[in-house]
Amino acid sequence: MTKPVFAYVVMRLVDEKRLDLDKPLVAYRRPANLGHDPNLELITARHVLEHSTGLPNWSSEPLVTSSAPGSRYTYSGEALIWLQLVVETIMGEGLGSVMQAKLFEPAGMSHSTFGWDEEIAKAAVFGHSEPPEGETKLPPQPTRELGDRLLPVAKKWGKPIASWTYEDSVEAMQETDPSTPPSTHDLLVNSAGGLLTTASDYAKFMVLMMDRPKRAAWEISDASRQSMLTSHLEVRGRDISRGLGWELEQSSAGLLFQHSGSNYDIFKTLGIGDARRGRAIVVFTNATNGNALAARIVREATGIDR
Repeated sequence: MTKPVFAYVVMRLVDEKRLDLDKPLVAYRRPANLGHDPNLELITARHVLEHSTGLPNWSSEPLVTSSAPGSRYTYSGEALIWLQLVVETIMGEGLGSVMQAKLFEPAGMSHSTFGWDEEIAKAAVFGHSEPPEGETKLPPQPTRELGDRLLPVAKKWGKPIASWTYEDSVEAMQETDPSTPPSTHDLLVNSAGGLLTTASDYAKFMVLMMDRPKRAAWEISDASRQSMLTSHLEVRGRDISRGLGWELEQSSAGLLFQHSGSNYDIFKTLGIGDARRGRAIVVFTNATNGNALAARIVREATGIDR
């Protein structure tokens, strides 16, 4: 559920003329893990947000594309991390600090963070599996385990994880586990999947995407909001497409914007909204089969089968 929230802040930087959606990302920052591929020189923030970079979702190899940027749908977490690096370079601070200033604080999302500390550890739920014989012990909790592992480093540095840059994250992971090369997928401060939040906070974010006559000065422009909710790339015929940060679905009730989450197969989440009617549903579950519950809730509440 992180990607649309990150996309919103990217659009704030676009409105502020700090970032150009159609300028190649290499002009802002060239990550060390890029391979030898001329297509990499063409990838833009727009390609990242609509998932058309051609980059893999996650990879331990040097990054190369499987298709020309902009040509087809290729869901990519690696592309989001590259854009995170660009944002950190532009703003001169870590992703968590940027998100706090540009969205969480003005939107009143007081239970949202990209960090980890003792209070979050107490409040964060545990994920559950559902094997055929029943759950006899908790499955691994990767986010919690990584957060607890990195917390002593944050205390030693005197720098909260929520304010870490990409470089801080990599250095801390190397310090706590020198034998294992850090991977982008495992970053705690992660624009593709690092958001820690509540369903009510996420609902506050969904409100920002609705058609409204007036918007606060800090919100993205209505043109940027509409661009996030406009089809830029077909995914499955004309009924499923990609906006900027959102998946779009042409349903029996009209256009829906949505995003689902599946983390480590123990957290299943969904946010789905109708901007024209000003309504949305947010479902967060900490269980393997939570997506079935989310689908049922949407069906019962709206009559729509996604």
